[in-house]
Amino acid sequence: MAVLGGLASGLVGGSLVAFARVQPIVATLALMIGLRGFAVILNGATAKPVNDPTILALGLDSWFGLPAMAGLAAVALAVVAFVVRRTTFGAS
Repeated sequence: MAVLGGLASGLVGGSLVAFARVQPIVATLALMIGLRGFAVILNGATAKPVNDPTILALGLDSWFGLPAMAGLAAVALAVVAFVVRRTTFGAS
C-alpha cells in the first residue's frame, strides 16, 4: 500500500509539473499539505502515541553528550559522504 501510495502521489506531482506547468516546489508543497490532511482524516483526527521504548529512546537519549538523533544524523551524513566521494555509485 505504501508503494502504491507513493507511486500515485508521484504520478500526480509529476503530472502537475509536466502538464499543468506548476513549479515543482509548489506541486511538492501542495501535495504534502493535501496528503497530510488526508492522513489526518484516515487517522480519525487524533495523534497516535508512540509507546515503543526503542523509538522513544531515539528522541530522549543522548550519546556522548549529543542527542541520539544528532548522532544518527551524523552517521547517515558520513555514510552518504563516503558513498558520494569514494564509490562509482556517487560518480554517476
